[in-house]
Amino acid sequence: MLHIEVPVRRTDAVDQFITNWDATHNAEPFWSTLAEMDLIKPAVKAGFAEENVFEAVAPTFNGKQGGWLAYGARKSEG
Repeated sequence: MLHIEVPVRRTDAVDQFITNWDATHNAEPFWSTLAEMDLIKPAVKAGFAEENVFEAVAPTFNGKQGGWLAYGARKSEG
């Protein structure tokens, strides 16, 4: 399983403000919720082993700031 989204997890207060503003004014009402979610728990609840779940920010192909939030998991063999 793989999901890709803009990176909504921000630690800097200014970035958090901009992300929240963008979520409200750019028709992205779930970005703020996504930024606060523990993405590991729903994947484990769905049957993925915790050690097979990942979350990372992948760089963009052209090196622009931000990248992509990549979240996914793989099934254990067997």
